[in-house]
Amino acid sequence: MDRTFQATYEHGVLRLDAPLSLPEHARVTGQVTIVSPPIQSETSRLSGEEFEKLLDEFSAPGCPPLPSDFSRADIYLDHD
Repeated sequence: MDRTFQATYEHGVLRLDAPLSLPEHARVTGQVTIVSPPIQSETSRLSGEEFEKLLDEFSAPGCPPLPSDFSRADIYLDHD
């Protein structure tokens, strides 16, 4: 059984973003894929230009931008 989860590496420990539904003492193996750079500290804020560059790096090539009036509500319109 394979499961995908999100976690953050802090002080030598992976901290899960949400609990996993596994039996107690289950042993697992994993593969680590870094999906985002470390969060910048309060003292090293990104400039607007640096932020835009990061957004460009993480955007899918060829995808059109979202409309300016796009909101979180749009994501859930068709959700049951």
